[in-house]
Amino acid sequence: EYQGRGIGRIIHHFLINQLRQRGKTGVVRFSTAGENEAVRELAKETGFMHLGTFWRMAAPALDEPVQTLRALPADALDQALSLLDGSPHFGAMQRSSELDWTYKFLTPDRVKEVVEDGRAYGWHVDDSLAGLVLVAPRGNERFDRGAALKAVYIDAPNAHLSAMLSDVRRLAASLGRESVVCAALPDLGETYLAAEFFRAWDGEIVLYGRPLSLTIRADVRTEELPSV
Repeated sequence: EYQGRGIGRIIHHFLINQLRQRGKTGVVRFSTAGENEAVRELAKETGFMHLGTFWRMAAPALDEPVQTLRALPADALDQALSLLDGSPHFGAMQRSSELDWTYKFLTPDRVKEVVEDGRAYGWHVDDSLAGLVLVAPRGNERFDRGAALKAVYIDAPNAHLSAMLSDVRRLAASLGRESVVCAALPDLGETYLAAEFFRAWDGEIVLYGRPLSLTIRADVRTEELPSV
């Protein structure tokens, strides 16, 4: 009942100002639903660029033995980083993991943390690392179709992606989950469907970003605060 009163705009501008006043360089990003026209206009108004569009995909767990995926040991960190650096998919995914609408850059330190936490799984072809699956920590299983394995990043060559996705479903079952949930590029939708994934939501996740130092229309006047 408070929509349309400008409250979101005030909060949005206020947060940009708070970040800018910290004096740090970097990038500020946010995600929203593709059909949220008001937020899309607000993004343009404050200098944000459209970075990517993603689908929410899901699949039931597959109660079969895991075939190829296996947890990466700590000494495989360099292999994982090398795979990401050489992957065009990594760039298309904005070099980020995604969990519940939150996108975080997969820096070497973050990848190291996931590997050491036992949440990185490798897809191997001829004993070489060819694909990578990073999953969320325990405690993030909530999903409307039962406890889910939330894959925060999935990457494999197109020739292996469908097979690896099926193995991710087996991995979910082995970890006691009922389903798999992830964000995917729309261009790969057919590959996900071939692995018996489905769109868990008809909408799209849209990611926006801008340099933190950009100051286009980022000031807030207190007299703009709406009456609530």
